[in-house]
Amino acid sequence: MTRKLVCALIAGVVLSASAQNLYLNDVKRLPHGASNAVALWKPASTTYGVIGQGMDLVVFDLTTPTAPVEVGRATLVGMPKRIVIQNSIAYVAIDTMGVQTVDLTTPAAPVARGYVDGYAGTAKAIALSGGKAYVALGGPTMEVLDVSTPATPVYDTICNVRGNSSDVAIWGKFAIVTTSGSGISAVDTTNPISLKKFMYLPGFGFGLEVSGNNAFIALSDSGLGVYSLNGLNNTPPTIDRVARASIGSSSRRAVDVALAGTKAYVAVELGGVVSVDIANPALPVPLDTLITTAGTGQVAALDNLVLVSEGEYGVQVINTTNPSAMVLAATIKSPGAVLDVAIRNNFAWTAASTNGVQGVDISVPANAVVKKYFPSTFSRTAMGVAWRDSMIGCAIDNYGLDMANLGASNDSIKSVKENRFGVLSTAICANTVGWAIAERDSGVRNVGLSFSLAGLKQWNVANGGLYNTRGSALAVASLPSDSTVVVADGDSGVTLVTMSRTGTVANRPTFVSSLQTPGKASGVAVASSHAYIAAGDSGLVIVNVATKTAPTIAGKIALTGTCTGVAVSGDTVYVGATVGTTGRIYVVNVASKSAPVLICTKNTDFPVRRLAVSGGNVYSAEGEGGLAIYNASTTPVVIRKLTPSSRGILISASVSGGFVTYSLSGQTRVVVDLHTSAGRKVAGLSDNVQTSGTHKVALPQLSTGQYWVRIGIGAGNVAARSLVVVR
Repeated sequence: MTRKLVCALIAGVVLSASAQNLYLNDVKRLPHGASNAVALWKPASTTYGVIGQGMDLVVFDLTTPTAPVEVGRATLVGMPKRIVIQNSIAYVAIDTMGVQTVDLTTPAAPVARGYVDGYAGTAKAIALSGGKAYVALGGPTMEVLDVSTPATPVYDTICNVRGNSSDVAIWGKFAIVTTSGSGISAVDTTNPISLKKFMYLPGFGFGLEVSGNNAFIALSDSGLGVYSLNGLNNTPPTIDRVARASIGSSSRRAVDVALAGTKAYVAVELGGVVSVDIANPALPVPLDTLITTAGTGQVAALDNLVLVSEGEYGVQVINTTNPSAMVLAATIKSPGAVLDVAIRNNFAWTAASTNGVQGVDISVPANAVVKKYFPSTFSRTAMGVAWRDSMIGCAIDNYGLDMANLGASNDSIKSVKENRFGVLSTAICANTVGWAIAERDSGVRNVGLSFSLAGLKQWNVANGGLYNTRGSALAVASLPSDSTVVVADGDSGVTLVTMSRTGTVANRPTFVSSLQTPGKASGVAVASSHAYIAAGDSGLVIVNVATKTAPTIAGKIALTGTCTGVAVSGDTVYVGATVGTTGRIYVVNVASKSAPVLICTKNTDFPVRRLAVSGGNVYSAEGEGGLAIYNASTTPVVIRKLTPSSRGILISASVSGGFVTYSLSGQTRVVVDLHTSAGRKVAGLSDNVQTSGTHKVALPQLSTGQYWVRIGIGAGNVAARSLVVVR
């Protein structure tokens, strides 16, 4: 998802030629890689694992299950929730974005095709039959799409089901839908507007598979349920219980199921998969339980392989050659939510939440890829990352510090040490003594480092190396070639602290000075004799620290949003901010410290947490949006977004003669509501999918006064227009 950067030149201020025409162009995004969707596919002799990884659909060669090899990936319009593959086309349910198709004809080069909005909900699951796709939308509805031309799927209709739909499968002419909290619905696809049959289930109905004449359902804490569908052709139609296998519990619920031959594989919440013999559906027999590392989501099965998705922890590859003794073959790791970034040589090292530290090869930024993984202790949240010499240090929330000695290059991690402080570590920086760690309300910690033939040593891991600042230590940066650090101390502004050690013992940090700055000091970068503070809602504050005992405010500039990230390169400062649910990067010229000038603004799709700059590129830690790379250039690059194949646009709208009249350019969901002038909703006038052309909606009888008509368009009413009605 890309957006053009618009830059403004401030009149009366002379800037360099490069600053006058600066753009931040999108180079690459390595999205947050939570893996929530998995599928297995064997087009010929090769078995592939197709998984959702962030906003990417990634194809892995599983010829050697113990060593999965990534062969191709395609970036989609959103995060995959379910994947179904038919005739080398992947049909992907993408939450609020609906359904997108991906051409897998060449596995090494998958191609993202068209998509259709989820008009009436969020796409949770998908099933295919007769050129149609049946999509469970989370709520009491199922969407039907025409996918006879896979590259351009189009909306067909919507039908009602009972409860909140969670999965869907096809049996003959029936679409079978499980609903969490309610039961199982059967819809006749020849007349999908009406519900054919509904049956309550003993537990929440989650995952669903159909084989022969039976439906196999993951029933939460009620285990695996088997139900006969034969009665759907009777008058009246019936769905009959056949059997139930007691697996899981209230704390380890059955959440999904996949079938391979005469075996069912049930994903169990909190991590694990259970194999079940279903050769006799009336007597399912649990065979084995394999406990995995984290919370299990979906499961896929084919021949002797099972894939299990575990969100941020990636995908587990399981060998089921012997279903009674399943074996974990490999883990396909996923990039975590990126909370911080530091550059060393040709690698961007990211603090990737519960995935620890990840090394991104940025030799060619446009082809950046995660190549190194450094898991955090006990899978705790990696909050901050920094490097010193050949060392990577990681601030671990509620734990302390993890360190890795990378040697002379980024190729290998030679040793890892963990240091338990039991505090809320948020950020880290290197200095001439060792590490300085910001620990939120606890202050800033000094950790001394040294090398020996035995490898890495670390001193003073006890709490004696802590200075308690007045505020909340949110970020820290070192003065150049100095043992003094500048702490972004939240509402208390900035604090300067000196680190020292006596022999091999790191001393308690020594207070030098403090300065109350506007806003909430949340991020800090230092260059020469100035500290640049991301000051929350107060924008950028520049502090002169030439005299460490008496820092002063040199200048400031107001910026929109909540500023938390900052990086500096020469006379250019980059400030990252959160603006609503999205983000923004401000580029500020600081040649004049007393009069900083905003030269351009980059809108981002995700909030910006931290920033780093190297080689003309800006590296942005954008949390759930992953690591984004932007290039500072004098030439703008505009990349067009893929638009849904059937999204309509509101062309015109008016109120006259007791009717609301509006025109659509194409098929889309339309919601028309009536509100009082104070904003209270009076009536819902329309909520359905409508075709292109002109439409009319009658207004109800109204008392004298002023009213508003709101017309919402698309999934989630992403576009809206308001009209005034006077009676």
